[in-house]
Formats: sequence, structure tokens, C-alpha cells
Amino acid sequence: MTRREQILLGVMGAVAVVGALSFAMPGGGGVTPKAVQTTPASTVVQNVQKALAEVPVSPSQLYVLDAAMRQASGNPFRLPPAPTVRSGSMAGPGGTDSAQTMAYTGYLAVGNMVFAIVDGLEYRTGEAVADSGYVVKSITPGKVVLAAAEDGTERELPYTGDDL
Repeated sequence: MTRREQILLGVMGAVAVVGALSFAMPGGGGVTPKAVQTTPASTVVQNVQKALAEVPVSPSQLYVLDAAMRQASGNPFRLPPAPTVRSGSMAGPGGTDSAQTMAYTGYLAVGNMVFAIVDGLEYRTGEAVADSGYVVKSITPGKVVLAAAEDGTERELPYTGDDL
């Protein structure tokens, strides 16, 4: 056994002896728990509300809080409907040309699956485009062909994404 090992064993033995003696002595062997005073939850809530009422709130913080409490719109990527109503061959389902308000901004090919990104959402061929009444008929890198679910009228969305 090396000198280093002998020193380590000696120190370890000394620590074991001191630990055994501390448990053997009267009053040793552990810490006596002190009584903990508890506070009812309602009192804690009232104290927190008082502390928050005393904190000054800046106008910018009020704006953020107000914005957080407002109801969000359904789809943040969808443009609002066109204000004019058209009829005839240019009108899509519902009388408005909703294909004109949609934007084809991305093309994604993964293996043999092809996706089109329309209004920020991914679609495959055959899927219905949200809130429009159209179904994706075909997808190419340059355009997406949509068909109206009601009468099969086709609309083309040209690619409008930002390529760098």
C-alpha cells in the first residue's frame, strides 16, 4: 500500500470515528426541528395583492398587459376578406374571390411528399385550404392550383415567396 493510500484511509477512519461519537453523545445525532409557523394561503394572496398594488406600472407595461388580455384573431396569417363582393366567373365560393387574398409563399418537397405554404400554413394535394372553400389540386414550385369545393372552378396562386 502506498503512502498516499495510507493517508486517505487514516483520514477516512478519523471521520468515521468522529461521526460515530457525535451520534453517541447525548443531544447529538441530528438536528432538532424547530416549529415552523404557517400562514394561511388567503393571507399570502392578500399580501401579494397589496405589494403589487404599490408597484408603479408604466404606460408601456399597461399596453402590454392590455394586448395580452385581448382576444386573438383566428388565423394571424390570413388576410382580411376583400371589402367588395363580385359575381360571375371571377368569384370563388361565397361570392368573393378568396383566391386573390391568399398568398403562396413556400414550396417544400420531402421525399415523395410535396407541400405548399399558403397563408403561412402547409397543405398537400387534396387538402382543403382553411376558411376559403378551396381544395389544393396540384402543387408545383411556381404555382398552386386550387379547385373550388362547390363547383370545381380552378384558381392559380403564383409563387410570391422571398427567395434569397
